[in-house]
Amino acid sequence: MIRPLTAHDITWVEAIEQQVHLSPWSYSTLSKLDGRGAYHFGYFEQEKGLGYCYSQCIAGEVHLHNLAVAKVNQGQGIASCLLSALITQAKSLNADSIWLEVRVSNLSAQALYHKFDFSEVTRRENYYPAKQGYEDALIMCLTL
Repeated sequence: MIRPLTAHDITWVEAIEQQVHLSPWSYSTLSKLDGRGAYHFGYFEQEKGLGYCYSQCIAGEVHLHNLAVAKVNQGQGIASCLLSALITQAKSLNADSIWLEVRVSNLSAQALYHKFDFSEVTRRENYYPAKQGYEDALIMCLTL
């Protein structure tokens, strides 16, 4: 089941952040992300949060800020469900496009985005903190 995230979900979202990201968002950051055009939702099985998506729609463009699935649940199609829900929501908002950044080393995420017809637009150098220095990001876009 997919449903909007609430303040009660931040604890498990933060736990997944710590599992899967080199530079995870803090509880404080997560609790302050409800702004203009924000759309945040999670994937749940039996009321347990297994993955989430943070996005925002401004001026006809959706920006996918963060999409993650708990390590133990990766490879089960949850990320595809979340991305599909985001695309459906973007279309319902009459958005023109969805934009995102992805680490150049995150080949599984890139494969997911390509599966949904996202195109690589450009490369942003030294965008993400890495274990040693910084890592480039690919900027990707889906035109709706």
